[in-house]
Amino acid sequence: MCVQFSMPKLIAMALVWVALALTPVPAQPQGPRDLIDKRVTAHVTRIIDGDTVDVVIRPSRRIRVRFHGADAPEREEPFYQQAVVFTRVFMFSRDVTIVGKDVDPYNRLVARIVVDGKDASESLIG
Repeated sequence: MCVQFSMPKLIAMALVWVALALTPVPAQPQGPRDLIDKRVTAHVTRIIDGDTVDVVIRPSRRIRVRFHGADAPEREEPFYQQAVVFTRVFMFSRDVTIVGKDVDPYNRLVARIVVDGKDASESLIG
């Protein structure tokens, strides 16, 4: 038994096949493990809390970074707001240098962050 298709139907099927073949497959989100022991420049786009920020590594890679060697107060702890304000003033909307050290259980890059030659962890503690 032979299945026959009309010419318009064959053309339509071919166009669908070509469209599917040319549709880009979205890349899987890249975890931050490849940034361990690497130095990269990034732009701070959001302050999460006193020791965690979101950055963009150009052209469009977004990652969350936790300060290495510092532990700022959590939301219900004393001095939480001061730590957030410090981090916001220190680095929000700035270009920074990130040196990856590890990845934590929340899949955040743990890194040293340097702003204008000053280490964020040391500045937060000091």
